[in-house]
Amino acid sequence: GYVVLNEIRDAEMKLVGYRFMDEYSQNINDATRFRTGEDGTVQIFGLEDTVYQLIETEAPLGYHITQTETTVDMRGVADSLSQKTKVIVANEQNTVKLRLTKVSSDTLAGLSGAEFGVYTDEACKNQVSTIITGEGGVGYSDELKYGITYYVKELKAPSGYYKRRDVFKVETSELSDVFDVTSMVNGNMVMYVLNNPVDDDDDPPKPP
Repeated sequence: GYVVLNEIRDAEMKLVGYRFMDEYSQNINDATRFRTGEDGTVQIFGLEDTVYQLIETEAPLGYHITQTETTVDMRGVADSLSQKTKVIVANEQNTVKLRLTKVSSDTLAGLSGAEFGVYTDEACKNQVSTIITGEGGVGYSDELKYGITYYVKELKAPSGYYKRRDVFKVETSELSDVFDVTSMVNGNMVMYVLNNPVDDDDDPPKPP
């Protein structure tokens, strides 16, 4: 018999027979190692008539490692060349959050009460989350899929401040689980977003 594993591409697994389990921690390196292919599957031949434990040792890029061990029972089927045992292992995708810090342009003090929409399109039509700034002017999005470019647009300015008109682009990856919304100030990238205070004598200024 043989095992067909359905998982996600480029995951590393170990198959450990119960004959090793009495000395599990010492003999884990004696287990059969294999890696799933581009289609997320791998076939494992030559197994004995026993029960195995399938353990993920390296998760695919962008996914959490599977903590639960999977039992593979080959008793009564190991000697059959045509008998196939199918095993499915599910991985949960990593998520990220966006962090936005809102400050006053004249004092650089943090501003609470600003509301931003988070979108997956530059036109800001498909909203997937909302950021509301709190203490210190800091706010977070909900958990979002990693590896996606997000666009952040101010929906409501803090009281006494003009609303920003521009859209902020944030590219996410597997390198972190929190990404800051950045802006340009005097030609320099900063990890905060400025708001200009309202002046009744002036028109709303352009974003810094």
